[in-house]
Amino acid sequence: MPIHKKGWKKDLGNSKPVRLTLVSGKSMEQNILSALTQHKQNNKRIRPSQCGFGKGKSCLTNLTSFYDKMVHSGDEGKAVDVSL
Repeated sequence: MPIHKKGWKKDLGNSKPVRLTLVSGKSMEQNILSALTQHKQNNKRIRPSQCGFGKGKSCLTNLTSFYDKMVHSGDEGKAVDVSL
């Protein structure tokens, strides 16, 4: 439950969040995340084309790459089709 700081109690901007996770728990989460990330990279479990699952990659980089390939194919006169 947020702790009230000042002003109107119903305005959430007047409250400060309470961290319920202990430092040891956050540390353990980071260790597990690091181990899973390392395992994923070492065993090539996620292809490089799967953006959003690796460092420096996001859905935006995936969309940009897709758009670039579609424009390039269209410029070469190839048929381009996208279906859902």
